[in-house]
Amino acid sequence: MHCSCLALRGHLQLLEDVRALKRKGAASSAAVLAAALTARGHDATVQRQSAESNYTAGIVRLAHEYVVVQPHGGGEPMIVEPSFRELFHIAYATPRYKSVLEAAPTELVVTH
Repeated sequence: MHCSCLALRGHLQLLEDVRALKRKGAASSAAVLAAALTARGHDATVQRQSAESNYTAGIVRLAHEYVVVQPHGGGEPMIVEPSFRELFHIAYATPRYKSVLEAAPTELVVTH
């Protein structure tokens, strides 16, 4: 099998595992999802990105956690965002924004 086919198969399997774990309620946080993926044989870790911004009302600290999965046998790490679409929800979305948001994937698995 060609190398890119193996990588695609790995992406698809990981995506299916993420969806199955979400259905079971095992994706409530990045840490819970990483532990559940590890139990399924994936090499999963939690990564955290944070940023600070000086806002007029004070310092705003933004932080986001996501899961990184190292493929077996090498290859590019995969970033897993189990609730990708939810990251872009806003309170007063226009109809156009809502339609664009509906086109975004619910779960995201991409190479690093």
